[in-house]
Amino acid sequence: MKKKPKKKVLPTITIVFILIIGIIIISRMFLSPKKVEEVKVVSTIEKYNYTLDNNETDVYQKYFKELDECLKKEEIDRVEYSNLISKLFVIDFYTLNNKITNKDIGGVQFLKEDIKKNFSLKASNTMYKYIKSNIYGKRKQKLPEVEDVELIENKEIFIDDLNENGYTVELLIKYVEEMGYPKRVILTLATESDKINIIKIKEVVQKK
Repeated sequence: MKKKPKKKVLPTITIVFILIIGIIIISRMFLSPKKVEEVKVVSTIEKYNYTLDNNETDVYQKYFKELDECLKKEEIDRVEYSNLISKLFVIDFYTLNNKITNKDIGGVQFLKEDIKKNFSLKASNTMYKYIKSNIYGKRKQKLPEVEDVELIENKEIFIDDLNENGYTVELLIKYVEEMGYPKRVILTLATESDKINIIKIKEVVQKK
């Protein structure tokens, strides 16, 4: 009488084990929480409440450091102060590739308090409108980045409406890659106690 062949138990267990491991790996890939991109403050100019975030570009960090040094001086050069916050505003506002969503409006901290809300709302519905969310760091959208800004002119003025001294600062914007975004802006700034705030932004239309 022939003996019945023994069942191949070991290979079957191995296959089941591999399948279980595969299911665990796939479930972790698709079901586990995704890592959310976080923006953190890495430096603060306390007296003026200016902050530097960890996702800012190198050129922005450079001018922020210069602003910090400018504002630490016993006698502050207010022309230099106005130049630096103008540069920082332009770099942050027109650099879109580091923004997480279209509500993450750059440069707002340099604006006069009573125009921040309306400015942010307008920007999110115009220039920032089509920015895709980058909450999970997977965005493939091509967006502009300011490489540097060049000061064209800084004029000291008196603002009748506010009865305050101020400045008009004209800047030329240079992008890492040309994508059709504004290249020249004129900012109006007003003094408020020790602080200088931007109160108006005008984009200069280039003649063809």
